Amino acid sequence: MREKLYTKWKGGLNRLCFLLMCFCWTTVQSWAVGEDLHLTIENGKTYEFEAFNSYYLTYVATANGQLSLYQTGGDFCRQYTDNTFETELPSTPQYVNEGKLVEVKVESGKTYYFLTRGLSKGELTVTFGEKATPLELLSLSKEEGTTLNLSIDTLLGFTFNRMVKVGNCTLSSGSVIGNLTASTHDYGFTVSIKDVLYKWLKEGNVKAGDEVVLTVTGLCNANDESDKYNGNGVLTVKYIAGALPAELVSVANSPEEMNFLSYYLPTDERGLVTLTFNRSMGEDATAKLFYGDIEGSNVYTESLPVKVKDTQLIVDLRGKRRLPSDMLPNASADVWEQYKTISLKVSNVRDAEGNYAMSTSQGTTGSYAFNYTIEAVEFDIARQFTPDEGTSLDDYPTIELWIREDDSFTYEGVDFTYSVNGKPETVFVPISQITKKDSPDGDGVLLTIPVPNKAADENSDVVVSLNNLKAADGADYSEDFTIIYKTSGKSMAGLEIESVSPADGAAIAALEAGSFLELSTNMNDRVGYVWFRIDDQNPKDPDQACVKTMTSMKKETVEGKVSFRTEIIRSVTFFEGHTYKVTFNAYASESDYQHGADALGVMTVTYTGTTPEFKFSPVKFVGITPDPDYTVISDVSQNEFTLTFDGPVVLNHENAFVVYGQGMNYPFESIESNEDGTEWTVKASLEKLMEMGMMPRLSMSFMPVDKDGMLVEGNAGKDATSYLNFAYDCTIGIPDLQVSPESGSKVESLKEIIVGCKDIMDDNGEVIFQGGISESYMAAEKIILYKNGREPVATVTSIEPIIPEDQEDNYFYVPVEMKLTLDTEITDNGNYRLHIPANYFILGTGMSNVNSKETSVLYTIDQPIKITVTPENNSTVESLKEITIECESGIDVPSMGTIQLLNAQNEVVASATGEDCELLLPEGAGPWDPYTGVTIKLDQEVTEKGTYKLVIPEGFFYLGENYENSDEMTFTYSINASGIHSIGTESKGVVVYTVDGKFILKSSDAKDVKNLKKGLYIVNGKKMMVK
Repeated sequence: MREKLYTKWKGGLNRLCFLLMCFCWTTVQSWAVGEDLHLTIENGKTYEFEAFNSYYLTYVATANGQLSLYQTGGDFCRQYTDNTFETELPSTPQYVNEGKLVEVKVESGKTYYFLTRGLSKGELTVTFGEKATPLELLSLSKEEGTTLNLSIDTLLGFTFNRMVKVGNCTLSSGSVIGNLTASTHDYGFTVSIKDVLYKWLKEGNVKAGDEVVLTVTGLCNANDESDKYNGNGVLTVKYIAGALPAELVSVANSPEEMNFLSYYLPTDERGLVTLTFNRSMGEDATAKLFYGDIEGSNVYTESLPVKVKDTQLIVDLRGKRRLPSDMLPNASADVWEQYKTISLKVSNVRDAEGNYAMSTSQGTTGSYAFNYTIEAVEFDIARQFTPDEGTSLDDYPTIELWIREDDSFTYEGVDFTYSVNGKPETVFVPISQITKKDSPDGDGVLLTIPVPNKAADENSDVVVSLNNLKAADGADYSEDFTIIYKTSGKSMAGLEIESVSPADGAAIAALEAGSFLELSTNMNDRVGYVWFRIDDQNPKDPDQACVKTMTSMKKETVEGKVSFRTEIIRSVTFFEGHTYKVTFNAYASESDYQHGADALGVMTVTYTGTTPEFKFSPVKFVGITPDPDYTVISDVSQNEFTLTFDGPVVLNHENAFVVYGQGMNYPFESIESNEDGTEWTVKASLEKLMEMGMMPRLSMSFMPVDKDGMLVEGNAGKDATSYLNFAYDCTIGIPDLQVSPESGSKVESLKEIIVGCKDIMDDNGEVIFQGGISESYMAAEKIILYKNGREPVATVTSIEPIIPEDQEDNYFYVPVEMKLTLDTEITDNGNYRLHIPANYFILGTGMSNVNSKETSVLYTIDQPIKITVTPENNSTVESLKEITIECESGIDVPSMGTIQLLNAQNEVVASATGEDCELLLPEGAGPWDPYTGVTIKLDQEVTEKGTYKLVIPEGFFYLGENYENSDEMTFTYSINASGIHSIGTESKGVVVYTVDGKFILKSSDAKDVKNLKKGLYIVNGKKMMVK
């Protein structure tokens, strides 16, 4: 752990400011930090190096062999002739796994010297062997035994601890074998398998799932051919052949077929680049255009939508202008000469199963690139309206528009914009109502456009323009195709009904199914479309006023008479005491109606109803117990249901029953009432219904009548068919999910949960429900893990059937268990609830299956918060001054209580309060991350030999993410005074120890110290460097 802050501040702003101060200070001062350190290194050890220091290393060989020094960070270990470190010997480091390796042959009894330094911290690992480390395989780009996917695994890479030479390389599967070419690099080689394996799969020599073996022979150390891999120079790696990836079959509108136009009309099929594959494709592909200096800053990019149509990916280039000046507006005038091509790249191309498609070149996983020559679209336009601009349209039933190069434009019709009461109103004339033909001179096309019949303000303008005009070059020509006419203003002539059947004001019982409603007006020649609706003028419920919604009428001519008729498909009843209004809306054409033009007129007729209105009983239904909205039937004992009315009614087996389904009913076991007939209790035969295969809902129907035989109004149906209907969710007969760990368990963590449905036996050992479990297509909700009842903390993202080993080849095996895997492992303490929604699984087999019921599984994680202490508890130390407590889940000091260090006599020899503690952050932590360590600094250093007990009172720390008060902590230490702290000074001579307390020398002559090896020593109780 690296100490980051030495502060007790809690405020986030103070902590952030302090971090910035520390960062600025260390950036300036760290260059001044540096120290020459001498160290004797030993076999099998790893040493940590700090930055900006020089390390003088000494190694004493205990046998003949090879010394390996592997270093990460900083420089490599440079060898010198002696301990003066003045003459460097030639060293050639090997770069292995981002580290530097120096190997030196050593002789027993000799001393070797090395120096390393650098700007970054790192580690040095020392190993020794009688022989040099043999050639070893360090890593594979593709793990052995995995499946080869030709869209990804086209190149296999192998990394070794030495530079290598490769002899022969083959790929084989069964009896087929193919030669490969290996490309070596400093510490390994790569080999391309794509062409060979693709050919085998394509020809059927190898199938998906077959074993594929890569064999390399003659594999050895490039600098020592006797150092053969595995002793024989043979490397064998086995893989599984995957299926052939999706392949690109064809490309429509490729660079070979066309140039890239600066604009494509929305209807131009050339603007659709279509990639066709040999199988259905997924929806993950992306497309992007690149134009300009791809490697520089003067580049244009544009993301494009990709539409999936079964085996096709379609990139739509239409509807946007892409001239070089549009894409690179700041480029020079000669941009055309600089950049003549534009590139389209389609990436992340996968099939419907999510597998990458095979690309056409190496290293381009699931992507395709197309380079087009860009071409500007150019043409000349000309148009002429007739009559001329400013003319009044009052006497023109049509106008004409001549257009040259009409095929260079698209439009949907013509807009006539009038001024009505000072506000613009637009009538749209669709292209279907416009006549288009070649002009007499053959130099264009002539459009004949009908003028709408529209009321307008007196002496106002009429603006005529093409609707949704698009040009082939992408430019805006809307003003060129706009003209302003005049109108003197007019109002619509009155539209009136000449005849209607049934006649206006008639008293009728109904418009019967099969009959006709017929209308004729005084403007039949101008009316092309009529629709009507029928409304009750005095309904009991305003929401039920409309008795027939908008219905079209067909214009017909019978014996020279024009009328509008519609057949009544379903009878419309007119009740006694009600008046019904039929509203007719007339338009010049159906297109006028669809595009918002004014109606030519609105007409109405009324009818009086004669059908007696159905009368319900004055008795009203009050309620049913239990409430269906809040009740789940989970046991056969829940078979009684009570209906309450505000007056006496009659229920019997004729008008009360269980709705079994498919038009079938099943009688209640009993139907009983209280004395006055206002409360009825029915009992359902749930056990019998279970035997008959009752569905997961219990539905029941009632048609109660009062003492006069009048029907009580229900909650379903209408009039004489009204009835009461209630449905209850029912889980009877649905087995409980078998869950492991079982509900109520205390666990250390939550990541995988097993759910299942095994065979269910009766008391006689007979199978009454055959086990089986699978995911249901009805699973609409996710399985979620909640903490403390309501906080979602994890979601099940993987569900796998568990297949026993002895059943893996049994195609007909029905799994009885599924493994649920959460998207994250949960380890924090707390109470958890796993919610499995209803209908998530199908339980059982064959036709005897049911959907699972809603299930909640409860777990508790209650693990003690883990802490570590340095020095370790019950350890022997040289002294006691600082003790560090670490807790990865968080630690803080609320400044309560006093820590005491007690001797064997329980006497306090040192102490610390919260103010004497330094809070620590982990390396790389941000300003808001929790502290993970505390260093306790006793008020005095204790060195006296003896046994000590450090007592930290309860609540001294806050621990974990929930800031729980810590329990009392006690740690025991022994101080052994044989080390450095027991070294004293003498009046004559010197006494020398190593820094770790080992006795070296006692002499009456201080000059003897100079004869010691270079290093740091304790001389007469003080540190001294011998150089």
